[in-house]
Amino acid sequence: MSAEAERSEEKDNESRPPEVVLGSILQSLRGAESARERSERVREGLHAMARTVSAVVMFALLLCLAILEIIVGSVKVGSCPVSPLIPIWLIVGGSISCVRNVVGILFTVLVSCAWFKNTLAEIDRLEQHGIAVLVQRT
Repeated sequence: MSAEAERSEEKDNESRPPEVVLGSILQSLRGAESARERSERVREGLHAMARTVSAVVMFALLLCLAILEIIVGSVKVGSCPVSPLIPIWLIVGGSISCVRNVVGILFTVLVSCAWFKNTLAEIDRLEQHGIAVLVQRT
């Protein structure tokens, strides 16, 4: 039974004009290319998300360290046995580090959000263009 089905399929393929056969081949190649582009976009998106998450985690750890500097400096403000300026230095350095790390977290999140929005817009544009090309061909 399968041999008969293969023969009838070959006859159908032979009876189709070359333009139709070539068009179906080109359409399948376009589908493969767009699937490859989508997989590359997904891979790029996952890499960007991993970079964003790792940057936010590092900034959060540095923020915790800066908060600890402020706490230790505040506790030892009048009672440092080595130098009375060390607790002040810890408070000022910790405060500046807190501001720097919060700005770093915000900047990382804003940049990654902008990148994701641009990527999604480009994917939508490519999909709309691909659909328009398929509509024009049929």
